Amino acid sequence: MQQKISENSLETNLFRNSLIVCIVASMLLFIHDIFLDFTIPDMILELIGITFAFIFLKLSKKTDQVEHQIPIFLAIVNTLLIIAWYNNKGLGVGLVLDFLVVHIISIVLISKRYRNKYLVLFTLMMVILFTIEFVNKDFYYISMQYRMAPVLSKTVMISITYIITTWVVWYLKDQYSQTIQVIMAQHFEISQKNETILNHNSNLEATVLKRTQDINEQKEKLLQYAFFNSHKVRAPLANIYVRFQF
Repeated sequence: MQQKISENSLETNLFRNSLIVCIVASMLLFIHDIFLDFTIPDMILELIGITFAFIFLKLSKKTDQVEHQIPIFLAIVNTLLIIAWYNNKGLGVGLVLDFLVVHIISIVLISKRYRNKYLVLFTLMMVILFTIEFVNKDFYYISMQYRMAPVLSKTVMISITYIITTWVVWYLKDQYSQTIQVIMAQHFEISQKNETILNHNSNLEATVLKRTQDINEQKEKLLQYAFFNSHKVRAPLANIYVRFQF
């Protein structure tokens, strides 16, 4: 029971910290757009992202539902990024970094049993985006015969970056998870030993109390015997002895 509670608390803390990161990052982007770009569609998407992050931050207090909240929140964020990608007509440097940050957060939050499914979905999403960029002429204002080089080079660079990042983050997460499992196992073992010691102490106290009661009972019997011996037996015998002497 203690181990299960610790796992839920850990997952909840990771999710809440990720939500705080999303809120801060979205606010910084919103401030950036106000003073520099002032792109209304991006500002609306950022406000929507901030709103959803606050909603899920409120909902994350229910630790038993965090496992279901994580994929919903990640799906919403990726949808907002896809809309931003479409509005900006391609993956610029900013959107590449946004997708990368969300990808890292997803790796950290998604459990190991859903890892392969997430990787397939993320890869499929990126392939679709790159394919649309290559096919749709609105994304590159150059002729079709010269589209292969920029799209392919960007695709290769982004793919390499994402693959390296995925491997590094998953490796660090696995190491962290193993460390947490060892710590939790040691904590559980220490708790068991403490419980054993407490039970032993309780039994020892009960044993000492019983022995003390037995000693008091024996002491009481000895006192009664001494009283009986000195008053009921010795006194009459002493009187008889005195009479015979005289």
